Amino acid sequence: MMMTKIYDTSSLLLVGDNLFENDVNVVITSITLKELERIKTSANKDANIKYAARQLLHLLDENPDAYECYIYRPQMNQWLEKYDLEINDDAKILAAAYDYANTHQGENSIFYTNDLALKKIAKIFFGYQVDSVKTETDDYVGYKELYLDENEMAYFYSNPQDYGGELNINEYVNIYDKKSRERVDTLLWTGEVFRQLKYKSFISKQLGEVKPYKGDIYQAMVADSLMNNKITMIKGPAGAGKSHLAIGYLFSLLDRGKIDKIIVFCNTVATKNAAKLGFYPGSRDEKLMDSQIGNFLASKLGGKLAVE
Repeated sequence: MMMTKIYDTSSLLLVGDNLFENDVNVVITSITLKELERIKTSANKDANIKYAARQLLHLLDENPDAYECYIYRPQMNQWLEKYDLEINDDAKILAAAYDYANTHQGENSIFYTNDLALKKIAKIFFGYQVDSVKTETDDYVGYKELYLDENEMAYFYSNPQDYGGELNINEYVNIYDKKSRERVDTLLWTGEVFRQLKYKSFISKQLGEVKPYKGDIYQAMVADSLMNNKITMIKGPAGAGKSHLAIGYLFSLLDRGKIDKIIVFCNTVATKNAAKLGFYPGSRDEKLMDSQIGNFLASKLGGKLAVE
């Protein structure tokens, strides 16, 4: 029996060029196609997401016979009404996917979504026939963004374990109101329950008070992780606050006698396309002082003499 894979927008953007496989029937709803069209020209979307949407639309245009477009119709909302679900685009995709599965009972259908909230709701309809697209590279960043409507929000706080099962231990989740796009909450999954962020300002003689800049939630997650985990890995562009928060936390520990030294490792591997500058003059300490971390410390501690 041929397998039928029904993809929503989030999963399609991840599967990309690997969409069409042998002996698999691919189904995409009309709502998903409309979403892809909106994404490719959106002013609010990441450039990589917009590029992925354009590439995917080209792929679909070049292979019109390789997939089936299932048209959403308002009467399909009958599948949603018994659960009092808000009729938004996610719900319409789900309704169309479930309608397709019910009108093609001879096929083994799996609904694919990488949207955490939609995946939870989809399991009400499809049971265990719900999956996510697995990427070849590890795209774990330490947190997930969750956009919920009023009903989904109520379900989340009533059944937190249902969502926690989709997260890694010590992974954060930022919860947003789907309509206003405003952040409502940020929680951490412990493996058993969700907890609120727990951190304080980092205070030391060397740097004074260090805390998340204007309450930035991503810096707040870093501060929480520094205070509650043995290892914290931080990734971000220049100026994101990676070194400032980390050094601020370490100096606060040093001041309180929790540690007796701070060890800084500098990556000496040349980045791609970087110029090879050859031998640097000076002693070991002079070279370290002229490095990126040396200059950073000098700017924070009041000059090179203080660092030395």
